Amino acid sequence: MWVVVEINEKAVIYLRVSTSDQDEENQLKECKRFCKSRGWKISDVFRDKGKSAFKGEQEAKDELLSDARKGKYDHIVVWALDRWTREGAQKLIEDINRLESWNVKLHSVQEEFLDQFNMEGELGNILREFIQKILAWQAEMESKKKGERVKAAYQRKKERNENKDWGRPEADFDVLKAKELREKEGKSWRKIAEELDTDVSYGTIRRKVKKVK
Repeated sequence: MWVVVEINEKAVIYLRVSTSDQDEENQLKECKRFCKSRGWKISDVFRDKGKSAFKGEQEAKDELLSDARKGKYDHIVVWALDRWTREGAQKLIEDINRLESWNVKLHSVQEEFLDQFNMEGELGNILREFIQKILAWQAEMESKKKGERVKAAYQRKKERNENKDWGRPEADFDVLKAKELREKEGKSWRKIAEELDTDVSYGTIRRKVKKVK
């Protein structure tokens, strides 16, 4: 197998650790090895920590993208794709296309197939479209499996007569009081929620009140 070594190209490593039991240093070591095997100089290491890849602070990633737009490096290396995003295939493609417009390429140690996205020309476009469809199909299958697991759990609880508390709890607030505050005192939905001292959303309060005749 031939390995093309790219000399004098700069790379940055992005780490996102979402739980305390993940080995950040091991991920960093693998990312450094990945860069070394390709002959890239590591310019910097960006770290974000949060509860998940959906929520939490992403200040380091924002700074990284700002530097990428300025052309400060050629490659971004992550340990795995879920360290970069968990928002699905479409978001990944959008990020790759945006980075490509800045002449920056995204790489994953765990998913080396991602390098196929970085091919230039018509063949690269075909591969990106093909892999996007595969990723979308995987996401759809996972969503379907999750739905089936939820239904199966519900059915088991139903058979054991344990599903009386299943689902979201009912909105707990004084609907008549909310209606009075709205119609007689003209208060905003936010003010009504504050006065009722409830965690129920403004939209739920409004919907419930409008159902009362």
